[in-house]
Amino acid sequence: MEELVRDAGATDLSIARTQQERAAQWEARHHLYWAIVNAHPSHTFVITDTAVPLVRLPELIAYAQQLLAEMEIQGSIIGHVGDGNFHIIIAVKPEDYERVQAFSERLVRQALAWEGTASGEHGIGLVKRGFMVVEHGASVAWMHRLKALFDPDGLLNPGKLI
Repeated sequence: MEELVRDAGATDLSIARTQQERAAQWEARHHLYWAIVNAHPSHTFVITDTAVPLVRLPELIAYAQQLLAEMEIQGSIIGHVGDGNFHIIIAVKPEDYERVQAFSERLVRQALAWEGTASGEHGIGLVKRGFMVVEHGASVAWMHRLKALFDPDGLLNPGKLI
């Protein structure tokens, strides 16, 4: 494993061997968002995630990096990629919001083209709603029927797609 990640360009590798070391790595991961926020004052942040089969993960991460550079967007790619899922935290100023949304849409379309999913972990929000039918096809209608069957008055998750 170490040889593979170093061959891929890693300059430092920290392997947690004890429970205490694992806890310290998880704590660092949980503080990563705030480190990114503090590195970009006066920005708001868009967090997007997606997932693909593991065999496609390196390609999608490379695609995301290339797309960030091409679109001149400041983004940090992070994640627990063992399940094919990763996140991008994007520093946004109001005038850049539409470009960031275009980035997110292009990333999702590529993930779907590679048999992935629009959202790896955080669910389908307002931005990714439009990809439900693209990803799931006719089964979305069945999801609506099941929701109506168990929640005919629309009391659970009111205003949500399903």
